Amino acid sequence: MRIIAVCDNRLILNCLENAIEMAVQSDVDLKTFMLPSEALQYAREHPVDVAFVDIDMKKPLMHGLFLAQKLKELNPRVNLVFVSETDEYATEAWNIPASGYLQKPVKQEQVVRAMGDLRYRTV
Repeated sequence: MRIIAVCDNRLILNCLENAIEMAVQSDVDLKTFMLPSEALQYAREHPVDVAFVDIDMKKPLMHGLFLAQKLKELNPRVNLVFVSETDEYATEAWNIPASGYLQKPVKQEQVVRAMGDLRYRTV
């Protein structure tokens, strides 16, 4: 299974990465990105099964919802799990559609639940 995590804050990205690594016990290829453009380029070259996307990224000039839409265009069956401090974008995220919406700081239990509720099956 190929998973990406995208967040423009290094500390939050590291916490998210740790939570994913602790929650997913199987053979997983996990890549992390601070720049949405790099995550998108990676997804063009490698089919992604699950994408954990920070919704409100400010520094890299690409909002998480826009990145999610682009990921869906590349792979309509990608499981999108949004990460946010608030529920401000929840309705928009579910309309993409999302497989999950996690509150920061993300904990292992949240990732376990999200992985169990994926919209599309992964190999």
